[in-house]
This record gives sequence, C-alpha cells and structure tokens, in this order.
Amino acid sequence: EIFDGDAYRVISVIPSSVPSSPSFSSRVVMLQPTVSLLVANLPAGRDRSDVSILFPGGARAEIIRIVDAGDALTQIDVRCPASKGSGVMQAVLQLADQSRIEFEVEYVPPCELEEYCQIRVGEMVVNTKALMDVPTTACSMDYCVDPTKIRDPSIQSVRPSRGAASAGNLVTIDIRDLPVFHAADVAVFAGSTYARIVSLVQQAGSTLEQAQGTLTIQMPVVGSATERVTFTVQASLTSSLTRSTTFDFDYFPAVSGPANVVRFLPLSLTESQAAVEV
Repeated sequence: EIFDGDAYRVISVIPSSVPSSPSFSSRVVMLQPTVSLLVANLPAGRDRSDVSILFPGGARAEIIRIVDAGDALTQIDVRCPASKGSGVMQAVLQLADQSRIEFEVEYVPPCELEEYCQIRVGEMVVNTKALMDVPTTACSMDYCVDPTKIRDPSIQSVRPSRGAASAGNLVTIDIRDLPVFHAADVAVFAGSTYARIVSLVQQAGSTLEQAQGTLTIQMPVVGSATERVTFTVQASLTSSLTRSTTFDFDYFPAVSGPANVVRFLPLSLTESQAAVEV
C-alpha cells in the first residue's frame, strides 16, 4: 500500500484510554469522557457543523471545539458517549464531504473509587458530580466527599400549591441543595403514594454540597375527600445515604354534577333597570 502524505488521518488520541461508566451502590454513573484528536491535512476553517463522530451502535460524540494546531494539523476536542463496558471501540470521524477517518478509543474500568473513599480516605462517599464533570480512571481525593457536608435540601417555592384531587396536576418545585443530578435519583411521595418525576434541572455550577435546581412532578390522583397532604422529596446518593425535605399540597374536590345557584344579586330590578335595549 502506497503511503499518501496528503490523506486525512488521525495522528493521535489523547488520552489513550478513558473510563467506562462505573456502578456505585447499584447505581450506574454514566461518564462521558473527553479526548483530543490530532488530525492531519484537514482543510483550514472547519467548524463543528462540518464534522461528526459516530461510535458503535450509532452513538454520536459531541464536538467541543476545533482548533488549528499548525503544520497541517487540526485538534478536535470530543466528548465521547458513555459506555458501561470496557474494550476498544472503533469510531468514525465523518466530514461534510463524506470523507471518513477511522480511529480507536479504549474504554477501561475506572479506579475502585467507592472502596478508595470509604476505606483509604476514611468514611467518605464518591463525589459522583465531580466524576461526571471530569471523568478519570485514577483514584484521587478530589472525587471523595464528606457526607456530613451534604445537607438536606430546602424548598423555595411550589407552583401551584393546590389542585384538584382527580387532575394529576403538574407542579414545579424550586429547590436548593438537592444533592443529585438525575431524575431517577429523586422520589416524591406521601406514604405509599408517589408522584411522577417529570424532570430535574440543576443550574450550572451546582455541586453535591451546594445546588440550585427545578424539579417538575406530576401529583398523584387521590380520593375526593383528601385535603392537605405532606409530601417528602427524597434524594438518594447511595442505597443507604439519602437527603430529604417536605412540602404541603392542598387538594380540593373535583367539580361534578349539574351547577347549583347558591345566590344571585340583585334580588329585584326596577322597571328602568329591566328595560334593557338589545
């Protein structure tokens, strides 16, 4: 095979290996690691809309930025899709002109952070938010957090705070210091009755220790005689570590049957008031 010095090709992938998604207390933390590709001979002026990167199964990587590195080299920073398994994955960089460049990304199991934080550091838990922000294969105290520093959340507002017993109302909750970042890690309930979690959006910069977010839920339908109910909002960091707060929601009976006139005013009209011209 004749070497073509002008052909598009990936010179390097840095880092050479990235972490697969680990499981802590039966909860999988989906990590999207970043890599930098050094690509030879790409035409200058490429932007993110000109490039796409596909992984096996059709998973698409996110192009973070494209930078001219000089000497006919281009650096492309990529956020890779999460992978629960380990091994070498064949990816394809595709250009707008349909040119395809193949390269490999190796996923490896990350450090046993749960054991590291609990035993080696001492009675700490994995800082899953830090790990999602900057995925790594190495053990570091930067990925451990003292659970005593993770506070119970506080609710700032509930909108609306009342609704019909049969309506399944959508409710928006502004909440501070909720220490989770996936809707699956939140439960809203009163006894054995659960609300449906619609979405959880945490503001940029939120951490396990300090957060500002919005939780949207669909309230459960209850019996027509139900009035005020206290609901618990519970965040589960691990199977044994939770943080929670409560709020009240007022139910009113659903309107049914024919309308009844309770009162009307005025009780009588003068002749001039009754003579309304249509």
